[in-house]
Amino acid sequence: MLFLVQVRLVAAKRIALHRRLGIGGAVLAAAMVVVGVTAAYLLDDRQIPDLCTKVKGAYLADRLGAVHVVLGGRRGDGPKG
Repeated sequence: MLFLVQVRLVAAKRIALHRRLGIGGAVLAAAMVVVGVTAAYLLDDRQIPDLCTKVKGAYLADRLGAVHVVLGGRRGDGPKG
């Protein structure tokens, strides 16, 4: 939705508003990453029955791996071993 609004603002030559909205979108995206990683870490600390069999940090690593794939990485990229 934000992308479509941005396109319409540029088409209407409302560049100043387009830039301000873009900065707001970037701040929102950064906040979502921080909140998401924090939530994954806090969820990993809880003793939830289906997660308690995993090694500490495995849930967080799994979530961060999913973020890596979404951002353009491939599974298997990264350190070996």
